Amino acid sequence: MKLKLLITLIIMTLTQLNAMSDNNIKSYMQRYIENKMKAQVNQIDIISNYPIEDAKGWNVYFLSIKAKVKLGNSYQEATIPQTVFVKGNRITLKLLKKGKLNKDGKREKGKNYAKLLKPKVPIEAYNSKHFISGSENAPHKILIFTDPFCPHCKRKIREVLSIVNHNPEKYALYYYHFPLVKIHPASDVTTKAMHVLQKRGD
Repeated sequence: MKLKLLITLIIMTLTQLNAMSDNNIKSYMQRYIENKMKAQVNQIDIISNYPIEDAKGWNVYFLSIKAKVKLGNSYQEATIPQTVFVKGNRITLKLLKKGKLNKDGKREKGKNYAKLLKPKVPIEAYNSKHFISGSENAPHKILIFTDPFCPHCKRKIREVLSIVNHNPEKYALYYYHFPLVKIHPASDVTTKAMHVLQKRGD
């Protein structure tokens, strides 16, 4: 029994020693993006991370990567959201969840965890500076991240805003700018201008 316990402790220690630290993950992603996208990475932040319940040993990390990307003939600052998966000293950008096994013995197509999992929202995100409607003490809090030129987003924001305005005791709505520079190059400058106007109270 003691020998078995000792072996277990040794295995656990070796696993911990081989586990990737936050800095290891950031360094890996910096090299990956600079080599793959030929972009200069200026900053990488880990927004959220947690163990994946039905993928033993795997953890999901949600990153926010600030980099200079080439748009046309010039380079512009962009924020790139990226999901990565880590197990011990292994890291991957894609992890598939096994498909359901049917009665005929055939398994359905697996799904990418990157599309299934979402970052856990830190309490700091519910910041009064970003509060726009409802009641900050409401039980249900909604965060909106959007690009100023996204037509689909504009329609959805109007719908959400209408619901919140009619139910202020139930909801608190917070708004964050999320410029998608690759899709809408002008969104970065527009967002900066919107920040200036907001500070002035316009």
